[in-house]
Amino acid sequence: MTLTQISNLFNAIVQDYVDMGFYHYGWTSDINTNTQNNFTRGTGRGKLFPALHMDFPNETVLIVNKDVRSTARVVLIFTETQGYNSDGNSSDPRSLVELHTELKRLAIAVLNEFNRLARQFTGRDALGLTKTPITFTYDANQNNQRLVRLFCNIELFYLDDCPTFVSDIPSLDPPFNSLPPSTNDYELE
Repeated sequence: MTLTQISNLFNAIVQDYVDMGFYHYGWTSDINTNTQNNFTRGTGRGKLFPALHMDFPNETVLIVNKDVRSTARVVLIFTETQGYNSDGNSSDPRSLVELHTELKRLAIAVLNEFNRLARQFTGRDALGLTKTPITFTYDANQNNQRLVRLFCNIELFYLDDCPTFVSDIPSLDPPFNSLPPSTNDYELE
């Protein structure tokens, strides 16, 4: 499993979920940029909400004997517009607490589906949420679209792809061909 595959899985879930309108991976500040790997339902009208944004993750990678095990700490941001519908045709009278409640419902549905699909992957494609609880943080009145947001902090465990590179140090030209390497600094010679 790779980071691209994880993002693509969230993208596919959003595309298939009729209650969601937009997926974005990358910097939160670039949410207005139409980059590759984004999904916008009905692309002629721009971003539609509710939306899911996957921020850049932090990873812990353990490499042991060409086996790579990764844990990614991911922030998923579910967003909805406040006071208006993103289709541009009507207002939305729901209160902040109602919008936050709806975003939590969407987040749980998306994460539940992610877990369901992840359980199907085995071997090098193994993927899943770790045993740590998901943390939800709410805010509102953000960005120029007056967004209501729900931040979901999750941890994903997966087996990452391992390159098959094997170095052949003895075949290099001297002085680079010795193991262990010389104590001399090659850059200074």
